Amino acid sequence: MPKRALVLDDMEVARITISTFLTFCGFEVDSVKNGLEALKSLSEKKYDLIFSEVKLPVMSGFDFLKRLKESPKYRDIPVVFLTSINGDENVQKAISLGASSYIRKPYNREKMKSTLKLVGF
Repeated sequence: MPKRALVLDDMEVARITISTFLTFCGFEVDSVKNGLEALKSLSEKKYDLIFSEVKLPVMSGFDFLKRLKESPKYRDIPVVFLTSINGDENVQKAISLGASSYIRKPYNREKMKSTLKLVGF
């Protein structure tokens, strides 16, 4: 069964770029614009990995992660933040909420590949 990833980003270019990379790495990928759309997708399909921006409309990446980790059904899905939001306090918040990794934009393929290995892919 193929691996499945969900990409959350309000910027279409970012969704396409990240989705293309993950597809190249062997994932089937769905993408959404915000956390509420992501929760809907999670109720419809099983995901092995989630990449999320922090700053999203409707529901932030942090709020989405909180909701995800509260659910026994979804809490074990690795979440990687891929964001333009800098600051060590944001990295610490992400990790304390249960994120598996935090990548700052701009990113490169090597950083993405090493992060995939870090989270078990």
